[in-house]
Amino acid sequence: MEAAGVDIRHALPGIDLTYQTYGEISRMARLPDYRGFEYTLEVHQHLRRKAHALGMRYGFMLSPASNARMYRRVGQMTQDSYHVLEHVNVPQKEEYEGIRMMASCIDYGVADTDSAEHQAEQVQASLPEVFPG
Repeated sequence: MEAAGVDIRHALPGIDLTYQTYGEISRMARLPDYRGFEYTLEVHQHLRRKAHALGMRYGFMLSPASNARMYRRVGQMTQDSYHVLEHVNVPQKEEYEGIRMMASCIDYGVADTDSAEHQAEQVQASLPEVFPG
C-alpha cells in the first residue's frame, strides 16, 4: 500500500505502528472456479492463522471496492476487527485498469479475545472523521 502512495500511518493516526508487526495483502488473484464467498472465507481463515503464527498484529490491503465490502462481511463473521478505510484516497494507477481500489485494515491481534469489541472501538476511534459536524 505504501508503495502505491497510501500513507498507512496517516490513515490511522491513533495507532502507533512503530513497534507493531504488520503486513500487506494486495493484488491477490484467484482462478474463476475458486471465487465466491465460501472461498473468500477459507482464504481469510488461512491468512488469519498465518498472521497469528507470524505474530502479525495488523494486516493492510488494497482491493477493488466490491471485494473490500465482502472482506468486511467475512471479518464480521469471524469477529475480527476489520475496517474499510473509505477516507483514504488510493491514487489511481495504470495497473488497476480503471478499477476503484480501497484500503482496508484488519486487526489480527484481537481475534478470539474478550476485548475484541474494545479493540475494534480503538481502531474506529483512530480513524479521522470523514464528515466533520
